[in-house]
Amino acid sequence: MITREEASQLKEQLLELLAEDTRNTERLLARLDAPVYGSPYTLGLVRGRLAEHQLDTAPRLLPLPAPGTPLPLGPFTVETLPVSHSIPQCSMLVLQTPIGRIVHTADFKLDPYPLAGPGTDLARLARLGEEGVLALLSDSTNAELPGFTAGERTVGQGP
Repeated sequence: MITREEASQLKEQLLELLAEDTRNTERLLARLDAPVYGSPYTLGLVRGRLAEHQLDTAPRLLPLPAPGTPLPLGPFTVETLPVSHSIPQCSMLVLQTPIGRIVHTADFKLDPYPLAGPGTDLARLARLGEEGVLALLSDSTNAELPGFTAGERTVGQGP
């Protein structure tokens, strides 16, 4: 957990997704004196958790820009890139920094037939690779296992 002193040094917080199994996020966010950006779905979950825990303070909640729309944050520019997940309205974050481009993504799927939303923007992701990326920071459940995970449309279907 981040300390109050560390939280006071944060300028902005960007949320790519918020899952039901993500714990104590509301306590961290209540410590921030900085805007918190997220999708409408993610910000709705944040509002619900803040209300549920009846925390004394609440951060400023702001929507992430539409994909392809730059968001200037200090010396950085952030762009969102849609990504498939079992949670709606997830995004990768593309950060333009003074020393290069960083792509950050929380858990994601490359599901060609997502249940909701546009799915992962593979064309934009390919262009980013062609243009050059300094670092890719990524996490995906079972990424270390060979093969692939079936899409969301198969959930509930028998073998």
